Amino acid sequence: MRLLQPNLSNTEKENIKTFAEWLLQIGDGNIGDPDDSDPQNTSWVKIPDEYCITDNKNGLSNLISFIYNDELLRNLCVLQLQQKAIVCPKNETVDIINKTIIQKINKEERTYTCCDSAIPYNNDGGQTELLYPAEYLNSQNFPSLPPHVLTLKVGVPIILLRNLNIAGDVCNGTWMITTQLLTRHIEAEIITGTKVGQKVHLPRINLIHKDNVLPYIFKRVQHPVNTP
Repeated sequence: MRLLQPNLSNTEKENIKTFAEWLLQIGDGNIGDPDDSDPQNTSWVKIPDEYCITDNKNGLSNLISFIYNDELLRNLCVLQLQQKAIVCPKNETVDIINKTIIQKINKEERTYTCCDSAIPYNNDGGQTELLYPAEYLNSQNFPSLPPHVLTLKVGVPIILLRNLNIAGDVCNGTWMITTQLLTRHIEAEIITGTKVGQKVHLPRINLIHKDNVLPYIFKRVQHPVNTP
């Protein structure tokens, strides 16, 4: 969001203030019509047209250009990237936006694919492997795991999904900038916290996902990062 830009006009500042107050009103439950099926906990909120993305092929592109202008994408700057973000309610929307932004960046690219497997709870390994082949497992995406196909470019921001070295601030939620995309590991530079500027190396690790709904334990061997 453009909250920290010093060159905003008075009109832009007032619009941002109005938008922030509107969000707070929603958070406090002061805006919205109660839902008949659950009036105590659920309300319907009408989003003003000026806060909506245009419903056409240029809507998403205009949003990305508003936050990450072409000059920034041509000359990636850590300080500016630290101050910008696009917040999405759904992971699939995040994936679409990330893919679109990465395509706009003219930098060295590398794609990493993972190795997925289903670990049975009991001694039925053969049956589990038959029922859940690799192609099916590769198509699965969970919020706590990186995607099966991880495409990165040098200079793009990434976010760490696991605690690798808590004492060194290499932990879940750490923002970094990719500096080298190597075959077996990723080199990145920390851009948040107390270790800003420190270089770290991120290997592929075993990532486990357990869910009572799944009849197996999901295992993915991949670099533990994603684009934020």
